[in-house]
Amino acid sequence: MLADRTAEVFITLLKIDHASFANPILLAYNTEPVVRADGTYQPYPFQVNLPDQDEDSLPQVTVTVDNVDLTVNDAIRTLTGDPPTVTMMVVLADSPDTVEAGPFVYSLQNAQADAQTI
Repeated sequence: MLADRTAEVFITLLKIDHASFANPILLAYNTEPVVRADGTYQPYPFQVNLPDQDEDSLPQVTVTVDNVDLTVNDAIRTLTGDPPTVTMMVVLADSPDTVEAGPFVYSLQNAQADAQTI
C-alpha cells in the first residue's frame, strides 16, 4: 500500500442500506462490476471526502454520488424513519472479498440533490 508503484488496483466500494430497501444499493468506483460474497457492486461515479482530524468537532464525511442515473436519488427520496447506513470500504481488484481499509460505517444524516449530483 505504501509502495511508489503497484500493479494492484484499489477500488472504493459503497453500500447504502435501509430497512425499507429490498436490497442494498451497491456501488463501486470502478469501470466494471465488482463481484463480492455480499453482492455485485455496480460501477458508479462517486467521491468521498473524509473529515479533517479536528478533535473539537464531530467528524463528518461527505459522499457525492453522480445523479445522472436516478436510481440512488429515487431510493433516498422514498426513505422514512431511521436514516440509511452507508458503508465504505477499499478492496483490491484481484481480491474483492478482502477488505484492505474499513469497513467504515456512517449514518446518512442529510442529502441534497441537483441535476448532476447527490
